[in-house]
Amino acid sequence: MLHHTGAPGNATPYHLHHVEDEAFYVLQGEFTFICQGEKTIVGPGGYMFLPRGIPHGIRCTGSGPSTMLILAMPGTGFVGMMLEMAEPAKERVLPPVTAPDLQKLTALCAKYGIDILGPLPE
Repeated sequence: MLHHTGAPGNATPYHLHHVEDEAFYVLQGEFTFICQGEKTIVGPGGYMFLPRGIPHGIRCTGSGPSTMLILAMPGTGFVGMMLEMAEPAKERVLPPVTAPDLQKLTALCAKYGIDILGPLPE
């Protein structure tokens, strides 16, 4: 389980997990989940389940920082990818929204059974 804080506009690429199912519980703010072309907006107290094998992506659409719990089952590969991709925070503030290093992300995701399918559809 991960505690995720996203700045407005922060988004994942469109991707597909081969190993993990994912469950999301929004604590604060708002996230938009895009799954097989359908958008679902989830606010505080909302829950979203995405089984493995389903293309999806997530964008923070709240007006301020938004938080959620992410449960990946099993979590070994997903957590490994997150740990290898992460950069330790230098201070307790959200960094500016920037594009991830897609070459590094794509390689790590492939290592852990996640396909990057492209940018998140609008």
